[in-house]
Amino acid sequence: MPQRVDYEAIPSTRYDQYVFKLRNVLNQLAGGPVRFKTLRDFLRKQGMWDRDKAPTVFSIIDVSWDKKSVAVGKFAKRLANASDEDFQRLLFDRLRELNILLVKYVLEALDVEAGGRLHSVHELYRMITSYVYPGDYITLPSFQAWIDWMAATGFIKLVGIRWALSDKGIAELVELKAMDVEEILEDLADEDDEDDEDDDEGFGLGDSGAPSGGGSGDDFGFDDEDLFADLPPEPPVPSPDEIAAAEAAFGDEFEDVPGTNDALPAATEPRRPRPAAPARVGAPSLSQAPAAASAAAVSGVHAPLALRGWPTVATVSIEDADTAALAARITGWYQALSAWPAYEAPRLGVEVAEGASELALLVELGVLAVLVEGLPVQPQVFAFVRRLRATTFFASLGYGEGLEECLDAMEKTGQEPWARALFERLVHARFIARRASMKLDLMPSLRAAEDGPAAIALLREHLLGTHWVEAPFWVARELIRLGLLDGDVVGSVAAVPTRRLITNAQRVGLTARTELHDFDAILALAQQVAGLFGAEAGYGAALERLDDALGLRLPS
Repeated sequence: MPQRVDYEAIPSTRYDQYVFKLRNVLNQLAGGPVRFKTLRDFLRKQGMWDRDKAPTVFSIIDVSWDKKSVAVGKFAKRLANASDEDFQRLLFDRLRELNILLVKYVLEALDVEAGGRLHSVHELYRMITSYVYPGDYITLPSFQAWIDWMAATGFIKLVGIRWALSDKGIAELVELKAMDVEEILEDLADEDDEDDEDDDEGFGLGDSGAPSGGGSGDDFGFDDEDLFADLPPEPPVPSPDEIAAAEAAFGDEFEDVPGTNDALPAATEPRRPRPAAPARVGAPSLSQAPAAASAAAVSGVHAPLALRGWPTVATVSIEDADTAALAARITGWYQALSAWPAYEAPRLGVEVAEGASELALLVELGVLAVLVEGLPVQPQVFAFVRRLRATTFFASLGYGEGLEECLDAMEKTGQEPWARALFERLVHARFIARRASMKLDLMPSLRAAEDGPAAIALLREHLLGTHWVEAPFWVARELIRLGLLDGDVVGSVAAVPTRRLITNAQRVGLTARTELHDFDAILALAQQVAGLFGAEAGYGAALERLDDALGLRLPS
């Protein structure tokens, strides 16, 4: 029972196509001796050829070759004559034979009836590379390929973006649990000893283990002391008195150590205060606090910075009217200009297919939200997303694959000058998928949310993280538009607080400033805007495009 740790996935092939494609290869080899070049040409046409990976891939099914001919082993012949179900069983037995410890630990980790749970590929990899796993080390790419082979056997299955046991896998647990790990390790050690003895005989060693050509084993030994003969002697360990003297000398030489000196004086010439901001529509005037007030002496090494003033924007006068009438007028302008392109899920290629995974849809929306955050509507983003969909990027995320595999799926997409900045944002995609994998009931939880803020909190905690400002609101809005969330409940937070929206909110007096650094303040503004500009106003899109209606935007 060797421990094979070198695996490769079949190129350009999903795990559920392994049996079909491998059977085609075996049928090609069934007619008699086949030349290597003939097999290579066939594999190229099937999209299965990779010069570096092919020998490793086909060694699993006992097919090998040299420069002239192809050798078909006994196991490959058994596979060729097996039904699909028997094919999967034989393939599982082969993987178990190649590395029984890996099969045992992974399948038992997925046993939910005995303390296990569903795992992603990376979670399983962390387990089998930790101290609890006694087997040989396997690299992450090899383990990911091994998972694909195991999935091809039908003994594990994908649930959302995590792996679980199938019925066949559950049935196999009885035998796997009966195997003692110590016995497996002893058997492996015995096999290694037998291999070593065979190697020794091949080198002509005698019964004593010494080379038969003469010379004792001592001729090849080393005295431990000889290894360190050229090193200088170790310095003596300092006494406590010497250590105390060194510390005192350090304190005398460096007197400005933080915490041992008096506070430095404040800046003698504080920054000049900015003039008071002009009055804004519907907002009280704010006077700037003098910078000197922030320069009071505090304990520490550094003098405090002067108080920063908030930037102001141009104020626009829009007749005296109450808030509802003003909102209605802005909504009318929006409806007249609503043909403008926008970052909306359908325009970015999102489709809701019947029976599709809702968790995968959430991951897809989360990635798109991160891509568009903070960006004005521009053709580069739409072109980048189209290229993204032409790859297997979203499928790779949905199947729990690592960031490297996801980025490999895109190949040259990020090499265009206009796509580089967007390509860099995809580093966050794996984190989004990982958070979602830890909350398989995220969509039901969103539907059960008592109000909009609760839904935003779920999206931040279990999908996007807490560092994105616009993204959770964008996902909530698009879920409403796709018919997956109730607008009466979540619509209260469906206004996306873009910088443009916040600027226009300040113009009409909904906020006193354009710089909002506290998420609670951003959430409150989003609720206020969504309350005034609901579904008919694009959940705040009318206010976001106010500067278009007022003619404030100049061509670039």
